[in-house]
Amino acid sequence: MSRQQKSAHNAVINIAFFAINIIMAFFSRKIFLENLGIPFIGLSATLQNFIGFLNLAELGITTAIAVILYKPILSNDKTAINEIITLLKIYYKRIGIILLICGIFLSLFFYKIFEKSEIPIEQIYLGYFAFLTSSLLGYFNNYKQVLLTADQRNYEIVKIYNSFFILKTILQIITTIYFKSIVMWFLFEYIMGISYTLALNRRIKKIYPWLSLNFDLSSIELVKKYPELKKMIKNLFIHKISGFIAQQSSQLIIFGILNITTVAFYNNYLLIISKAQSLVNNFLGISMSASVGNLVAEGDKIKTLNVFWELYSLRFLFGSITAFLLLIHTTPFISVWLGSKYTLSQSVIIFMILNSFVMIIRTTVDDFISAHGLFNDIWAPITEMILNIILSISFGLIWGLSGILCAFIISMFFIVLLWKPYFLFKYGMKERIRHYYFTFIKYIIIIVLSMFISYQIGSYFLSTPLTDYKNIIISLTIHLFIYILIHSINMLLFTTEYKRMISRLYIILKKIINTKKTNFFSDGL
Repeated sequence: MSRQQKSAHNAVINIAFFAINIIMAFFSRKIFLENLGIPFIGLSATLQNFIGFLNLAELGITTAIAVILYKPILSNDKTAINEIITLLKIYYKRIGIILLICGIFLSLFFYKIFEKSEIPIEQIYLGYFAFLTSSLLGYFNNYKQVLLTADQRNYEIVKIYNSFFILKTILQIITTIYFKSIVMWFLFEYIMGISYTLALNRRIKKIYPWLSLNFDLSSIELVKKYPELKKMIKNLFIHKISGFIAQQSSQLIIFGILNITTVAFYNNYLLIISKAQSLVNNFLGISMSASVGNLVAEGDKIKTLNVFWELYSLRFLFGSITAFLLLIHTTPFISVWLGSKYTLSQSVIIFMILNSFVMIIRTTVDDFISAHGLFNDIWAPITEMILNIILSISFGLIWGLSGILCAFIISMFFIVLLWKPYFLFKYGMKERIRHYYFTFIKYIIIIVLSMFISYQIGSYFLSTPLTDYKNIIISLTIHLFIYILIHSINMLLFTTEYKRMISRLYIILKKIINTKKTNFFSDGL
């Protein structure tokens, strides 16, 4: 398959599983909430945040390996691919050992951390080590999946992972309803994590039968052979640890300043918003990142710049659609789904949606920075991290949850929206930044105008209150079509990138359809 066809295939597989997962996520969330309680929801979110912090030991090695793999994959250099994956195996084995030691050390303080928890400490340990085991499997067994990602075959990972995730969720739902057992819920985390690992490695072996990780070369010799890797890993370590703390510390700060109940309420909204964000990323995410990496590896500057603007306009389209629909429907959905007592203030919702919007639109710049291997601006993530923590604690003590989320937006504004594009255009694209900032402001104006017009038109046609699932679905569908129409008209009138993006999508779709027809008749003959 071509690069465009692989991206399309990844998108189709991702969306198909996403549709199933989103239904199961909301259905299971309500069952777990009703049968296991709010403390369990808050606990599981907190434990997974702990595991997330421990995973910082990964140092960004996977990203660096993926960047280095793009050229060997493009030239089908199997020897280089084997050497690079072998080096990843060596690194990940060491990191897995470090993660295990740190994980055990952290668990020694659980009696103090969760001394006020309503859940028995034995069950907390069980859940923690279930999540830790799944994480360790990634370092000792699942590291080869980076080859699938770099080769734009992420759909293989998605199919296997989601199949086991769906099975795990179904089993957790059944046991929760009949036994209301937190212990059994965590046990399925263990079992399915191991099952997924076995299935994934079997599939990788089938796709890449030539993959051999028994080289005589030592890690020192391999590092000397790929000198750019060591420098990239050092820079990515700072990016990863700083970026993670800046982006993922919110729940721990909420837990520290407020309480575990607020964490649970916040996670109800976060589930909806993150699922909407995941829908966009499943359509344009990991597979598109690998596609960008292969594009940059080709070295065509004009083509790379054109594709950047097309993807940028596409991200703004999906980001604004997501923000618009969430702004109108999130609170009504929470009220119908869980009850009005679980709703949060409108200011919290606005900040959460704004955070999600920035995370969606930033990805294009991040993908191209990664594809160019530009990670030497280590001061930027450190500044973002420090700014976010200081402002989150300060604003959180004054304004609560709204203050913590507002602090996150402020820290992202200076680094993500101002510095990162400048860094990419100066050192990667080698183009003037003025056009980028002008385009960004123009897009924001178009989005605000499109949202205002779409809301007014939608309000004119829809007067029924959103008090049940049927009315919410009808409202969401109508507002979706109205916004796409209004936004597209405005973008076609005032931008050229959007026109090229529509044209490219049409060409790709036409190629895919023609390929399917050819395969159909060939199979028939």
